[in-house]
Amino acid sequence: MIRTIERRGDFAARAAPSKVDRDIASYISQAARAYLALVRHDTTEALQRLQALPDTHCPLCYQPRLTLGHLLSARLDDRTAAAQPDAPGGVQEPSRSGRPGRGGGVIQSARQSARPPV
Repeated sequence: MIRTIERRGDFAARAAPSKVDRDIASYISQAARAYLALVRHDTTEALQRLQALPDTHCPLCYQPRLTLGHLLSARLDDRTAAAQPDAPGGVQEPSRSGRPGRGGGVIQSARQSARPPV
């Protein structure tokens, strides 16, 4: 399934009529490559790929940013996780309305605050 998304994103990035559509398709295929790295349990590559995703190509694509925040937090890199775009306390995930909300950043900040100091 992820490979299919990657291939379709690559095709759309080449064939889409508008620059906006090509940018979004490129973002999706790049994100798919990061998730394929996670499937292989290669968190280092996944982090590199997720950090390389451009913020501006798909501002409503919250899942890769949320995944990046979780991976950084799991590595105890709370400062970098909290500095991710969209929220002062971390990454956003959608609210019940489907639009980006503050839930993810608040939850991530709470997890970081509750963690004992290292």
